Amino acid sequence: MWALIKFLFWLACAMAFGVLLSTVRVGGKTPVQRVQEIWKTYGVSQKIEVGVGDLKESVAGAIDNAKDKVTGDDKRKPSERHSPKEREAINKLVAKKNHTE
Repeated sequence: MWALIKFLFWLACAMAFGVLLSTVRVGGKTPVQRVQEIWKTYGVSQKIEVGVGDLKESVAGAIDNAKDKVTGDDKRKPSERHSPKEREAINKLVAKKNHTE
């Protein structure tokens, strides 16, 4: 019986601590929101996401090069392939140039 009472007491303490962390605002944000923000910024998932994006771009470029070699298009057309990041940067430069003229 004593073990059950101890278990319920510690369970209640843990739940109260969780509620405290998720509801009390310190400096405008709760501690849980701060931890989530830090995790999204510096967490492992962010690094994996960037690595997977780079890998997808590399694979897509390799597949396009292989298709051009097989069809013979590599000799007929220029092979200008840009990543989505590069296209976005080029579009910003073009838009800025058109806007200033």
